[in-house]
Amino acid sequence: MNRAAEIVKDAQSSGPADGNRKAVRDLLEALAVVGVVAGGIVLLRAIGISYYRGPIAIVSALLLATWFMRIRGESWTQMGMALPRRWRSTIRHVCLAIVLIYLLVGLFQGLLLPLLDLPPPDLSGEASFRGDPVALILRLVVVAWGTAAFAEEMVARGFVMARLAAAFGDDRRGRLIAAVAQSILFGLGHSSQGGTGMLLTGLIGLIMAYIFYRAGRSLWPCILAHGAVDTFGLLLIYFGFLGGP
Repeated sequence: MNRAAEIVKDAQSSGPADGNRKAVRDLLEALAVVGVVAGGIVLLRAIGISYYRGPIAIVSALLLATWFMRIRGESWTQMGMALPRRWRSTIRHVCLAIVLIYLLVGLFQGLLLPLLDLPPPDLSGEASFRGDPVALILRLVVVAWGTAAFAEEMVARGFVMARLAAAFGDDRRGRLIAAVAQSILFGLGHSSQGGTGMLLTGLIGLIMAYIFYRAGRSLWPCILAHGAVDTFGLLLIYFGFLGGP
């Protein structure tokens, strides 16, 4: 039984007052972690840190989430980071996630944006490393895999979504509320890409939530798919196919 399910079982075995206190605590912890991301981005922007303000903020949120978990005696293994027992199933979920993401991107770019006469996501801030292979490698390792694939998935799906789902009962309705809420927050966290970029990343957050639950609450398909998609995107930006001239 994973930790999110254990939390719900404990709440059901306790009295109503205990269950309510746990739900409030789950909600407050999720909001605190989200607040660290949002506040960190605003603060770092104010002091002049540009590109790496997102990674710094998400790592700070990851540390806070880990602290909350240690207080409860939880570990990341219980929250979705346990190594898969069946890697073949994990790879299938990775492939499914990648296919769904690129289908979404194709529909978004090829149909929705022209139909509504909206600009594409703003990726111009990502193009500063063109022509610098060392900077490319650093962004692939530190950003695409370190803070995006691992840290974002652990914070957004592994912690925030699990805490929100537990706060709302962790039934089908609670999981749906949590998935939608974290996708909105995930989109807002990519405000540097403009309104359409936030909308697209928010929808991708919904796909990742679906994959997380479909894979039995495992974060590994989300992490691997996220890293693969971001790696491909950075390579497209580096070679001038995305992100403007």
